[in-house]
Amino acid sequence: ALATEAAAVTVSTESLAEKLKQFNQNVTIVPNVLSEFPWFAPLNKSVEVPELILEAPAHLLKVLYMGNPTHTEDLAMIRPVFERLRKEGHPVQLFVIGGEPETQESDTNWYQRLVVSSEVQQYPDFVRWFRSIASRCDLGIAPLVDTEFNRCKSNLKFLQYSAVGLPSLCSDIPPYSNVVHQNLDGILVE
Repeated sequence: ALATEAAAVTVSTESLAEKLKQFNQNVTIVPNVLSEFPWFAPLNKSVEVPELILEAPAHLLKVLYMGNPTHTEDLAMIRPVFERLRKEGHPVQLFVIGGEPETQESDTNWYQRLVVSSEVQQYPDFVRWFRSIASRCDLGIAPLVDTEFNRCKSNLKFLQYSAVGLPSLCSDIPPYSNVVHQNLDGILVE
C-alpha cells in the first residue's frame, strides 16, 4: 500500500526495482555506498571488543559473518561446512553478528555469537565496533541461499567487508556475482 501511494520509491538494486514497478512506476535505483566518516575515518575512539575475539588463539582462522534475521537460512546453509571443519580438526572459528534472531532457541555450538550491546546500537557506534572486530578477523563470509528474495538484496555486505580490509568469500549469485571479480577482490563460491 505504501509503495502504491508513494510519489516515488527508491531501492538499491535493479532486481528489487523490477519487483516494485508492479506497485509504482516511479522507482529509482540508488546503489548502496558506504559513508566515508564512519567507515573510513581513523578509529580514534576506543571500542570494547568482545572477549571471544580478544581471547581467540592466534593460530585460529577467525571467520566473520554479519547478517540479520532474514539470513537464518543462509547461516544454516554453512553449518555443515563449519561442523566438518571442526570434526576434521581445522583451527577455524566462525564469529556471527546477527544472522538469526537472538531470542531463537537453536543449537549454536558450531559458531560464536557476538552480541550487539546497547552501547553500539547507533549506526556510527556499530560501525566502529564492527571495524574493531573485523580488524581481528581473517575472512568475511557472505553466504546467500539462491532464492528470489536474496537475489533482490544488495552487495552491501561485500562493500562492508572490503572497507575493513577483510577478504570476502561470497555466494556466486547476485548481488555478489555482479560485483566481485573472482580471486581479485573476493572469491565467489557455489
